[in-house]
Amino acid sequence: MKYILVAAAALTLLSTGSSFATPITRQIDFSFTGYVQVGGGPAVPPPVDPVTGSFTITFDPTQAYTNQTSGIVQNSLNLSSTTALGFTYLVPVDILTIGGIGGGGAQGTSPNTFDFSVRFDHFTTAPVIGSAGYTQGGPVYVAGTSALGTNKVGNLSFTLNVTDPTVSVPEPLTASVFGVGLAGAAALRRRKKT
Repeated sequence: MKYILVAAAALTLLSTGSSFATPITRQIDFSFTGYVQVGGGPAVPPPVDPVTGSFTITFDPTQAYTNQTSGIVQNSLNLSSTTALGFTYLVPVDILTIGGIGGGGAQGTSPNTFDFSVRFDHFTTAPVIGSAGYTQGGPVYVAGTSALGTNKVGNLSFTLNVTDPTVSVPEPLTASVFGVGLAGAAALRRRKKT
């Protein structure tokens, strides 16, 4: 009996000792339009309108990331991008930025490249697209507001769907702790009968 209780206590300690923040997985499907050309030069109509895409991302929302290339998969994007796909996540302000990590990193785009950037504000609570931009070998096109909300460019219009594509499966440790608890309850009941 003592051994069962000690085993249950040990399993409980192990399960709580390893319960650091759990990474989250989200599928992000989006579409945006309303951008304007920035940076001077002759006006060139946007080559892609609207921009649409889908990504699946896995990360720990308690950790900051900068130009992270692992944990993100591009499902679709109707833009060309010649730079590695990456993301940046800022914990205190809950901002996730996805983009090519070329000249501007995941947070920006550089003219005359094939790059893009999409900033999602309030990502883990109530996600919205704060700003978006892209370039397809020429000028840069942007729409949205600055992260502080002080500057507005273009007339950003977007659709956004953020879902959890994973299926919840109980952890083996949870099942084992539950089993040990049942065994302990059965042993206590048997002991009281005798």
